[in-house]
Amino acid sequence: MVKDYVTRYAGPNNGGLPPWWTQPRSVALNYQLTGESKARVLARQMAEVHAFQTRPMPNWGQGWAIADGDDRREARAMVAGLAATSVGADSPIVGLVTQFASYFSPSTMSQWIGLLPSSQKANGCFCAPVYSDGQKNFMVGMLLTSLIRYYEEVNADPRILPIVQRAADYMWENEWLLLDRGFKYVSNNRIENGAVAESSKAAPDLNAFTLPAYAWLYKQTRRQEYLDRYTIILSGLWRPMMATSGKHFDQGYADVASTYLWIQ
Repeated sequence: MVKDYVTRYAGPNNGGLPPWWTQPRSVALNYQLTGESKARVLARQMAEVHAFQTRPMPNWGQGWAIADGDDRREARAMVAGLAATSVGADSPIVGLVTQFASYFSPSTMSQWIGLLPSSQKANGCFCAPVYSDGQKNFMVGMLLTSLIRYYEEVNADPRILPIVQRAADYMWENEWLLLDRGFKYVSNNRIENGAVAESSKAAPDLNAFTLPAYAWLYKQTRRQEYLDRYTIILSGLWRPMMATSGKHFDQGYADVASTYLWIQ
């Protein structure tokens, strides 16, 4: 399946895919297991493309310093950067000439981390006007998980802990719906043409996106409240849907394994 993705889809597009169709971790794993040079090249190309897509630009709301509410873009850019780094492609590959090579270097992810506080409010919210000054919690969870992976796999950057802690505390205090055992899908209902386009109801099937932050915070602080929150969030993970939906299964378990190590 991964080989097919590399050779028939991502490869022909030179890694130029939307964030939600990018699977850089699988591409990097393909190289690590098979030594397939095409996969290593693709990991580099994905990192370059997503660094370009999230560059800070005036009047274009997809930059790290310009919060547009879609934190999945930033998360995917970080994941692509981590994948490239894991296969030794954080610097341009010799002999590979690409359009976006200058947008990703060994220092790029550190620069992104430095820009993040400008997108995060003092209370921890990654709020944006597009969500009526709210946020999409699963996207914030993706962003936090990517920052944690950078901390664990590349550099234990001291700037990451306060970013993650503020965001996790805000989500628990303001976005968690206790009776439904899930975070709101979006902070406030989004209305289009007089109808609710996106609901602020709980989305427990997406709990796994936010779960790693609480496990990691327990590891870092040893504060019981984070372990308690982790346990409650895990209990709300909507397992029935995972039995019939491959997408929900992947979303539910992609990063759960590492959380068990952090809560020991």
